[in-house]
Amino acid sequence: MLERPELEAFLTLSEELHFGRTADRMHVSTGRVSQIIRKLERRVGAPLFERNSRSVALTPLGLRMHEEVLPAARQLRTALHNARARARGLEPQPPPGPPGPDRTPAPRTSRPEPRRADTGGAGWHPAESHRSAAEPDRGETMSGVVRIRHIKIPVGDLARSVAWYRDLLRLTLAAEFRDQGVLRGAQLMDANGFGIALREREFCASKPDLAGFDVVALEVGAVEDLHELARRADELGAEHTGVTDRGEYGAFLDLVDPDGTVIRVLADNPLHAGRFIGVDSDADGGFTLYDTPTL
Repeated sequence: MLERPELEAFLTLSEELHFGRTADRMHVSTGRVSQIIRKLERRVGAPLFERNSRSVALTPLGLRMHEEVLPAARQLRTALHNARARARGLEPQPPPGPPGPDRTPAPRTSRPEPRRADTGGAGWHPAESHRSAAEPDRGETMSGVVRIRHIKIPVGDLARSVAWYRDLLRLTLAAEFRDQGVLRGAQLMDANGFGIALREREFCASKPDLAGFDVVALEVGAVEDLHELARRADELGAEHTGVTDRGEYGAFLDLVDPDGTVIRVLADNPLHAGRFIGVDSDADGGFTLYDTPTL
């Protein structure tokens, strides 16, 4: 029997074909989504999704499973909707979303577009079924903040750093910033709208030097993406530490920019809202975990 997180992750990823958007809808990390999907695929015994660093698509097996699971999920959603209505003394009404038949397409072995599960707009909605009383509504999170727009990193040579971040992370130049006609900063963006801003250190307050410090952590959908990024770094001659894989505790790759600032890239990270983990590191690089906060 499918566990609830497996059902939610499978159906949501089938619609979105994007680990980041799936994580947003489920209010968990992308690493958590990846963990759930891999666990489900191990139970099934075969891949349900084809994925690489640029795309996610349902396999024929995954598409067939979606066709069989979706009707039961809709019935569950309707039952939950009706129960909530009756608990408030109301007459149940059809749940939100257009009705219409299930228009899930048949499996294909070749395609110009990724295999996506079409739910006709009346598919699974984890936000309605999985949010606990302790979890804030997305609109209430951090006083209405919906995401981090960009980070800003001080650099010594602006042109050199723009080329490093652009080429290694496949970003595009979105803006330049001049002070009295002299170029001092730039903004790079990825396709999802997240940005990395760079500014010449001499013109930053306190002239911060972040060499050796992992000032930011990015996240990819799977450990395989970390290895692909490491290979790309090798091709470009960019310094990195190699991939460290800690199994259920996630994996990471540290990229070192031209100024020595560390950009950490994570996969399958176990940290997410609603669950506390304390980590106590030792001098030999090992660690122990604890579950009672001390702050």
